[in-house]
Amino acid sequence: MPCINGVAVSDVQGSLLYTFAIAKATFQAHDTLNGTLTIANQSSSTDTIGLPVYVPWSLKDTSGRTVMYGPQAIANYHTLVPLGPHQSQTFLVMHEAFVDTSGLLLSAGSYQLQGRLPTSLSFALSIILQ
Repeated sequence: MPCINGVAVSDVQGSLLYTFAIAKATFQAHDTLNGTLTIANQSSSTDTIGLPVYVPWSLKDTSGRTVMYGPQAIANYHTLVPLGPHQSQTFLVMHEAFVDTSGLLLSAGSYQLQGRLPTSLSFALSIILQ
């Protein structure tokens, strides 16, 4: 799954391709950090995905200090949903203002967005806040 002008990481589990993406790598202080998770069924038969889907993540500053993290809450339900052959479904799994854990706006600089896909693949994406 291409992520034009953005940053993405993908992994496959069985017949399902999981792609986490953010729209860009450089942000302004009042932008929102949005992350999507697309699950694509690569097979010619129906597969099943479990809902809710989420991507545990943290944003770390250059000293390694966690300044943001999520998800803040995980739904307490679980349901299975069929995903048809060669179909995909996209979920908004992150929608955050650039504020630290105490509610203050983050300072301009470089940050690392770390997370884990539902396949257990860990990732680290570099972002810049201007």
